[in-house]
Amino acid sequence: MKELFLILKRFSHVFLFILFESLALIILFQKNDYHRPLAVNALQRMSYNYYSRVNRLREYFALRETNRQLAEENARLRSLLRSAYRDPGKGFTPMADSGKLRQYEYMHARVVSNSVTSQYNYLTIDKGSDDGVAPDMAVATDRGVVGIVVSVSPHFSLVISLLNRDLKVSGRLQGSREPGTVEWPGRSYKRVVLKDIPHDIRILPGDTVVTSGLSSIFPEKLWIGFVEKYHIEGGSFYSVDVLLANDFRKLQWVFIIRNRLRTEQLQLESASGR
Repeated sequence: MKELFLILKRFSHVFLFILFESLALIILFQKNDYHRPLAVNALQRMSYNYYSRVNRLREYFALRETNRQLAEENARLRSLLRSAYRDPGKGFTPMADSGKLRQYEYMHARVVSNSVTSQYNYLTIDKGSDDGVAPDMAVATDRGVVGIVVSVSPHFSLVISLLNRDLKVSGRLQGSREPGTVEWPGRSYKRVVLKDIPHDIRILPGDTVVTSGLSSIFPEKLWIGFVEKYHIEGGSFYSVDVLLANDFRKLQWVFIIRNRLRTEQLQLESASGR
């Protein structure tokens, strides 16, 4: 308490100045019809600026929740797309309510760490085994392929990135049925290479490159990127430089894709010696 009195005594002239100045301004604005509206307008501008900044801060901190909700809704809608279903056909005996079998399920996840500068890049997402995630599930965004889950913990998953020299993905040109191999040459984070495309296939710069569907992991026709240029390699095949649809530096939200028929497919292929 003694220290408080010492502070008040030391700065008493400052406090007195502020007090008298405040009283003078109050009297001026109350008694003068010219200055009163000026003061009101100034206070209104100050209040507007203050609340505008507060609202902008609130909107900024609400963006994460908004993005999470949008990602969750996108995952739900993707699970309803036609490409997520498999038409079982009529078979030998038509059934009245055969319907379609859902083959792919989608779940959103947030990227919590990511690398693009190594030769062997990985990313970590915030969904794990407690959420139903398992190794060998595909990971993608609205813009296309991201990678494949390689290991999981209860709450996180490690994903091998498409920007990893160990990962190879089956892809093709959108207008062709000829599959090739998509791999990262370890240079730019913006580009991959599509190899083993027969030289008699017509290619144009800007053509879309998509997944071939010839795997148990990725659905067919997921975007990979766009043809930038190409050249003959090995005499009979094109090597195609592909500009990635995804900007891997800016990944924030992804989809985990589960193939509900994968185990059945692998068991059949294993039994046949493939």
